Amino acid sequence: FSLSQFIQTNKSHASRPVASQQHATQIIATKTATATATSITMNRRVPRASRRDAYKPGIDFEQSRRQRQETAVSLRKSKKDAQLAKRRQNAPVPSATPETTTTKDHTIADIPKFMAVLTNEASPIESLCNVVRAVRRMLSVEKDPPVREIADAGIVKYLVHFLQVTDNTDIVFESAWALTNIASTSLTKIVVESGAVPILIKLLKSMYPNIREQCAWCLGNIAGDNSTFRDSLLHQQILAPLILNMEQPQSMSLLQNVTWSVSNLCRGKPAPELSLVEACVAPLAMLLTNPVVTEEVHVDVVWALSYLSDGPNERIQKVLDAKVTPVLVKFLSNPTSKVLSPTVRCLGNLVTGTDEQTQAVVDAGILKYVGPLLHSSRKAIRKETCWLLSNIAAGTHHQIGALLDAAGVATKLSELALNAPWEVRKEALYSICNIATTGTDTHVNLLIMANGLPSLTAALSAAHFDSKILLLVMEALEKVFEVGRKQARPYKVAFDEYNGIDLLEKLEHHKSDDVNKKASDMVDEFFNAKGVEEDESVAPETDAVGEFTFSNMPKKLFFGSISADAQTPTIPFTLIAGGDRNELLDAALATEITERWREEIEAATPPSIDILDISCRSWGDDAIDVLVPFIQEHCLETPVLVFNDIIASRNTEEGLSVLTKLAATFRGSDVRKLYLSDNALGIRGLVNLMPMFEGSAMEALYLNNCGLSKESMDTLKTILEAGVGASLKELALNKNMIGRNGAAVVKAFLPLCQQLEYFSYAGCRPEGDGSRDVCDGILSMVNGYDEDDQVKLQHLNLEDCTIGDDSSLADALKKCSQLTYLNLKDGGLEEAGMRQIISAVEASGAKLTHLLLDNNDVGSASGEALGNFLRTQLSTLRVLGLEGNELADEGVAEALRPYQETPDNPLKELNLNLNEIEQDGADAILACTFPNMTSLSLEDNEEIPRDALREKFGSKVTFGDDDDVDDLADQLASTGM
Repeated sequence: FSLSQFIQTNKSHASRPVASQQHATQIIATKTATATATSITMNRRVPRASRRDAYKPGIDFEQSRRQRQETAVSLRKSKKDAQLAKRRQNAPVPSATPETTTTKDHTIADIPKFMAVLTNEASPIESLCNVVRAVRRMLSVEKDPPVREIADAGIVKYLVHFLQVTDNTDIVFESAWALTNIASTSLTKIVVESGAVPILIKLLKSMYPNIREQCAWCLGNIAGDNSTFRDSLLHQQILAPLILNMEQPQSMSLLQNVTWSVSNLCRGKPAPELSLVEACVAPLAMLLTNPVVTEEVHVDVVWALSYLSDGPNERIQKVLDAKVTPVLVKFLSNPTSKVLSPTVRCLGNLVTGTDEQTQAVVDAGILKYVGPLLHSSRKAIRKETCWLLSNIAAGTHHQIGALLDAAGVATKLSELALNAPWEVRKEALYSICNIATTGTDTHVNLLIMANGLPSLTAALSAAHFDSKILLLVMEALEKVFEVGRKQARPYKVAFDEYNGIDLLEKLEHHKSDDVNKKASDMVDEFFNAKGVEEDESVAPETDAVGEFTFSNMPKKLFFGSISADAQTPTIPFTLIAGGDRNELLDAALATEITERWREEIEAATPPSIDILDISCRSWGDDAIDVLVPFIQEHCLETPVLVFNDIIASRNTEEGLSVLTKLAATFRGSDVRKLYLSDNALGIRGLVNLMPMFEGSAMEALYLNNCGLSKESMDTLKTILEAGVGASLKELALNKNMIGRNGAAVVKAFLPLCQQLEYFSYAGCRPEGDGSRDVCDGILSMVNGYDEDDQVKLQHLNLEDCTIGDDSSLADALKKCSQLTYLNLKDGGLEEAGMRQIISAVEASGAKLTHLLLDNNDVGSASGEALGNFLRTQLSTLRVLGLEGNELADEGVAEALRPYQETPDNPLKELNLNLNEIEQDGADAILACTFPNMTSLSLEDNEEIPRDALREKFGSKVTFGDDDDVDDLADQLASTGM
């Protein structure tokens, strides 16, 4: 390949997609966005009509064997799927040359220099390789890689060309790496249209394993972007070389990346044609039995098999024919294994097939392992296991009998159908309903002995909003009553003791015609006076409390804002640079700003400058050289400096120079509050700013989104140890890459901050161990107070810290009597953790103004405890966030009861998004009084009745765009449009 010819050709012509890509666009149909009722519900596969006629006279058998369908209800699941589909690379593959740590950081300002090298015919290959490596490093940053800028400059076509170089493997590898990271973004299309795909596929047969691995990684990202790209790759025969690498892997790392790429080629909706992917089934099956394969590879293998088996019986049979079922079943024996989730999903898919296919899974011994799975601490595992069992329960009488024979399974299903979170409860209800409606009379009796009747009865109340489930439950109850009547068993009397007749009578007024008719027919058929008198025995009572859950909304981080000192009686005099955000300032523009400031000072004659705000303007060296003399003349005693986002678009060295000059200017000054958020500081920037902290009694330090790492935390610890920690009242570290190891440093320096009133640590990726370290650090800080001293902490934001039910934070909060703001969003609290937290706050005597507990899966059973706690906060609480907590109607009603009892309350904002709130929950909200309410969020509660809520709360209540579209559709329909 001639580089000079390539450069000359491309000087006047834009790069074009290769013919194979154009061909793929023609042959791959675009996925439609049309949604039907059947595409968003879970339908069960229809078995032989003869068995339907013989065993299930009352209910359509299509509902008794459901096949999994993808839905958009759970935002958290969508996020997880996106993570499975794309993998970003910021470190080399193990077989590659190790990274050096002394290389200069590059920015988009260097792109013209790169292009000069790339377009120079005389550029040596070493220079070209260095440019590609620099571009790759720019693309490896985790936040906002400059993909568009690099593509617009025309660099991508050079990366594609360098893939074809035959005498320098480094440049091939680096080019593939850079393209991998482009493909991991939302701009995957750039790689596809560049013509890289056929070359990348060809390189899967390279003699160099690191190049094969890198190309597989890139192609896996492309496959994970959308079904069109996936199918295009499959039509270009990508599977053959990938399978070759699976069968003869050079390393475990190569095998893992190749297997992951194959799994992406199998996933997605619509599913790929079986003829395009069936060749990978056997190689995948072979890996399951290979003793040296790692668990990580097994995870990708089983996910691939789950995608392959998700569909018609033909697809299921392909997987069964590979003899993987016994191996998959054995995976169920390890409840902590990473492969457990995909295994349950895959086996669940297999039992959605024919009776014979379901029997193959039963014969493999699956029913020996499902009992422990139903007791799993992971809600998703319990849900998937119930779904799997619901399909076995829709099988033959032999299969239903085997399920009922499995030790403790039927009893646990009944328990989950009564008391589990709604997502699990719904699947458990399908299981016991299928046993009743599809099974024999003996099976029905065994189900009742396993406490199935209280669960079915409670469902008439707890699930009354879902007409499909209600009809299924009533069909099951009808079968129970028929068996009781034939065998003179007191099932109807027991049902009455559980308040079932009253529940049926209420359903006679249900909004669904099918439901109210079915309820009326059942009351007439089974519960006239004569019918009830026929039964004599009474079953024992049970508590039937329903629980519902909801999915998580996207995270919304809360960040501190600047406010005047509460003790200052006058408005602070502030100098603000203003202007367009991130405008690049030169000396002339800086002179205009400082001259305007001089006029403002002359007009106001302030005794001092209280705040200097140069935020959101990009200050270069020449602009800072103009600013510094002004600061020396007017602002050396200014206590509040707002320097947020002041070096945007500057290269690293110039940005560091700007920071160094500002730090030297304020060295030894009495800065009390310093705002440095949204600057790409990293450890070098923080070190360059250290002179500002010398001898300082600084009270506030804001370092949000500054690219800080574990090493940066070491530097911050040094700063705090030098004296700043003793005076610091506010510390914000949101949205940094501090990670698990950095959290250990945070744990070490928090005890230095005895005066801390405000601490914000959201989105810092601490993971479980790191989160515990941060909580331990807070506890150590609190424990450092003298016994008679009052803990000063008022504002605590630990969003995205995985707190769970660890007691450290609760122990700390017991002593925080001054706390007013608490944000524990996405904290993994669940019910136990939430109870610990609110008990601790209540014990402290704190009065909160803000309580944000969103996305913690606390469940509806927590409603009463939450309501009791809110009763203690009624006089102060202004903002309450509870989205994503599986509260449902019962939980919402209990939690909001204090606001029904106390109409005079200051609550202004209430977030109950994604709660599966229905009529009862809406009634509970309507019964509340919120005289100060400005925002009531009820988005993505799909069945919530809106009219009455809008009538009471007007524009203050929101239901989301989907609800507004539905309302418009209803209006158009009513007018005949």
